[in-house]
Amino acid sequence: IVVDAAGENQIAVAWGANGALSPNQIDEALEALETADVILTQLEMPIESVERVAELAHRLGKTFVLNPAPVQPLPDSLLMKVDIVTPNLGELGELTGRDIDSLDSVESAAKHLLSKGCGAVVVTQGPEGCLAVTPEESWWVKAIEVDARDTVGAGDCFSGNLAAALAEGLTLKEGIKWATVAAGLSVTRLGAQTSMPARDEIERYLRGESQ
Repeated sequence: IVVDAAGENQIAVAWGANGALSPNQIDEALEALETADVILTQLEMPIESVERVAELAHRLGKTFVLNPAPVQPLPDSLLMKVDIVTPNLGELGELTGRDIDSLDSVESAAKHLLSKGCGAVVVTQGPEGCLAVTPEESWWVKAIEVDARDTVGAGDCFSGNLAAALAEGLTLKEGIKWATVAAGLSVTRLGAQTSMPARDEIERYLRGESQ
């Protein structure tokens, strides 16, 4: 992970054990998946295994959230089983094969993913915030104002907190607001796991007690 003076990052990924995770091993986790309300994964494992998770989530009636990182082409058979996908701008461009150079192009590309069967697309845009697009509506959520020190893990923080919020019964709009605050707080400190804010920090911010 290389972090520049503005806190932005570039990441080289070595899959390690993730690269050996097979669909059969996903099946072995069926009992755990059955207990979940929301299932979240990313693309740091073989695409066949990601597809198996999506298939099981779909069959079990669970909400399936996909953080498409590190980005790669995704088959329509997977996209149609995704309830919520959370790409950043670069990932959105790669997933759709489109140039992303304006807010209109972001929304258009997101709607393209909806046409493939995704239930909702939440495009994270760093310090600008995020754009959420569903078949019914689109809305913008502003990022919180912070002095960013390190953006490593911000996307993971956003997706994880969104999934957790939905699992606790928040609506999509409420969950995105929660995740936006969580990700904003995470970039104010160094590291990935070490930057993740605690629940009480997020709650205090939302109550206006920590600005």
